[in-house]
Amino acid sequence: MRLTKSNTCSEDLAARMIELDEDAFREFAEFFAPKFRAFFLARGLGILDAEDLTITCITDIALKVPRYRPTHGANFEKWVFTLARHSLADWWRDHQTPD
Repeated sequence: MRLTKSNTCSEDLAARMIELDEDAFREFAEFFAPKFRAFFLARGLGILDAEDLTITCITDIALKVPRYRPTHGANFEKWVFTLARHSLADWWRDHQTPD
């Protein structure tokens, strides 16, 4: 599945996840896990932290899919990465060292 080539594919994946299609959850994880890992590594996380946050995002976002609503100018993939960015911001806030 190539989500970036078609909004239809991404919207179809979201719909299938909402319907609790097990294959859709597997496809979601296979597609987004490497993207999340690279995203987190590029933003300064170490390998273990990036992998841990990736797994957390895969699980947490999959549970939030029923809340997804398509909007004009956005799609499922953008929504997913918005949640991943929020998770990263939370991670940085939780791991700040006090002065």
